Amino acid sequence: MKLSRLLITTVALSSLVTPIQGALAAQNTVTNENNSTSQSAISNSTSSVVSGVTSSNERNVQTSSSSSQAIVNSSVVQSTSSSTVEEQKVQAGPEKVTEVTWQDTTVKGIVQVNPYNIKVYDANGKTTGRQVKPNTLWSTGMKHVNNSNKAVYYQVSKTEFLSVQDVVFKDTNANINLNEGTVTNISGSITVNYTPGYGIYVRKGHDSSTSAVKRIMHGSQWKVFKKWTDGHQTWYNLGGDQWVKSDYAIYSKSGQVADGTITNINGSITVNYTPGYGIYVRKGHDSSTGAVKRIMHGSQWKVFKKWTDGHQTWYNLGGDQWVKSDYARYSEQGQEVVGTTTNINGSITVNYTPGYGIYIRKGHDSSTSAVKRIMHGSQWKVFKKWTDGHQTWYNLGGDQWVKSDYAIYSKPGQNNIGEVTDISGSVQIKYVPGYSINVYRGYGSHATYLKQIKHGTIWKVYQKYTDGKQIWYNLGGDQWIQGGYTQFTDGYIAYQNPAGYHHIFTSQIKQSQNPGYRLYNGVEGIKVYKVRKFFGLSNVHTIYDGTVTSRVRNWQAKHGIKATGIVDYNTWVKMGFNASDWTAIDSYVAPLRTNTNSTRSQHIEAMISEARRYMGKTWISGASSMPAYGVDCSGLVLQALYASGIDLDPISNIQHAQPGNEWNSRLMFRDKQIPHINYNNRQRGDLIFFTDPSNGTIWHVGILINKDQMIESWPFSVQIHSIYSGRGNIAGVGRVFR
Repeated sequence: MKLSRLLITTVALSSLVTPIQGALAAQNTVTNENNSTSQSAISNSTSSVVSGVTSSNERNVQTSSSSSQAIVNSSVVQSTSSSTVEEQKVQAGPEKVTEVTWQDTTVKGIVQVNPYNIKVYDANGKTTGRQVKPNTLWSTGMKHVNNSNKAVYYQVSKTEFLSVQDVVFKDTNANINLNEGTVTNISGSITVNYTPGYGIYVRKGHDSSTSAVKRIMHGSQWKVFKKWTDGHQTWYNLGGDQWVKSDYAIYSKSGQVADGTITNINGSITVNYTPGYGIYVRKGHDSSTGAVKRIMHGSQWKVFKKWTDGHQTWYNLGGDQWVKSDYARYSEQGQEVVGTTTNINGSITVNYTPGYGIYIRKGHDSSTSAVKRIMHGSQWKVFKKWTDGHQTWYNLGGDQWVKSDYAIYSKPGQNNIGEVTDISGSVQIKYVPGYSINVYRGYGSHATYLKQIKHGTIWKVYQKYTDGKQIWYNLGGDQWIQGGYTQFTDGYIAYQNPAGYHHIFTSQIKQSQNPGYRLYNGVEGIKVYKVRKFFGLSNVHTIYDGTVTSRVRNWQAKHGIKATGIVDYNTWVKMGFNASDWTAIDSYVAPLRTNTNSTRSQHIEAMISEARRYMGKTWISGASSMPAYGVDCSGLVLQALYASGIDLDPISNIQHAQPGNEWNSRLMFRDKQIPHINYNNRQRGDLIFFTDPSNGTIWHVGILINKDQMIESWPFSVQIHSIYSGRGNIAGVGRVFR
């Protein structure tokens, strides 16, 4: 099992290790980028499993005695650990640092939680504030021992651990009878009870590892038809193969649905959302009803009724117009905060988005008429300030008012105008492992959001903006990031893709999905190849079909295993396959063969060189793993790109083997960060795509080694072949490296 860097700052439970029964991980973790998180450096290390051998490594952890923040889900809970008495005695001196060593031992098994709620710990043995439910089962790959106090923990996710005192360890070689659960027909509905403004995933099966179908929002109601439970977790069926976990769903029987109560009220609401954005007014007190219009942050509205069912509250703006209370601050009539006006002497600088402006309004209220627009970067003298404790407006004279959200105030003689300078260097994103920061179109807190870039990645930068209070770095074009989450290096990166192309990673790419997936109907890839071969079935098309399911079910029945027709870890090992291959096949990512000194040409050569490592290997549908095995066309391209520093996530080797993902060549063809180029300009390292002559759909991709030849995986081997015959019609050429 490959272990990632241990974190002192604890993040919400990752999905790298999936519980066998019971789900600890919450969905849609929200991280506030305005709150910086202090982290201590921990060396990266790896534990590995060798068949029949237990390996371990010594890990040194530097723990700081100062306060630290733990970020966990639900939606975000922040906790601060108090300083000890000893630390308080020396708080006037330098920060005290103690060294703790840990011994990590690779194990292979399952831990079952004792019959009570238990605490979750981080890599340093500190509680995270999370708890897990009684009797749930979790797979584990490492035992984590504190060499000082001999406390023992089992790792159950990338960053979270359970104490040996709270669980019972079971070797997976033992015959563990896992409850497959029961399905019951029901008639009722659920109300999603998650986090206002967010939703939960509907999945294709009653298992958190299955594919997401869609997301349904907090507060919405849905009819349900079935209930699945194994005694530890419950899932509701919304029809067909759509399942929702009960953790964030309130169930009501038919006729028992909480209709709520409506009360006449006399007051107003102030929209309290995000400056520059608004919330929807809907046709009913339900998030699934149609949107009537949107009302903006800071605006005020008279309300006439209140509806509540004990879980959510909605306000009525008249007729069939309803607003949810999550982003509305209610005031009774006569209780409204009118605000105070103060005379001031200063100026404002408009801080919006370069090339755009903000509106001046006739009053200190977003619902008043717009007088005109003033542009980003312009300065204006102001005479008054109005505030009600929640919002502030500046007066530009007469009845002209500007909201403070996009205005930087300066007293006379104080200059807040920023400066942009050209620089040459790079930045590494220093945020929270597993999370990302925003890239904006322009500098300033209110610039338009473009995309996100991951913690730990390195980016070439060209300009720096600063106004004495904040620093922003330019990634090329109009792409800017906040300097507070970066570490700048005054140096040279030989090559980095420009905007519009995939970022080139300068550190090893890691698998972001769960290794050790089960084999069931529709799955493809190496593990299915091995199972089909075990039963003497043809691998012309390597898919887990009805024939495989029947063979597996019969074999399980004969060997004392519950006859499910699904190959899980226990069945895999019982069939005689290598236990470590269960996850090793899934988690393989080609080693990075480039670095910060690599040129564009060297990135291309790394990609082609990696593809050549598979020459002569068998074509296997849905396969993308190590060179010891075969691959299909997109699986070959994926591993070649990994070696050159390109990550196409969410396309991955695990995703590729799942039902419906065999044709990743189609996703690559549609990837806007692999821009299509003129066919006549094709060159070595470009991707070339082909269509099925019978229906015109994309069905093949290869890597050009020159204008006329490509390296590819085509039935039935990895080979070098002409682009002109036998592969269908050429659909186009995509460029990975600009």
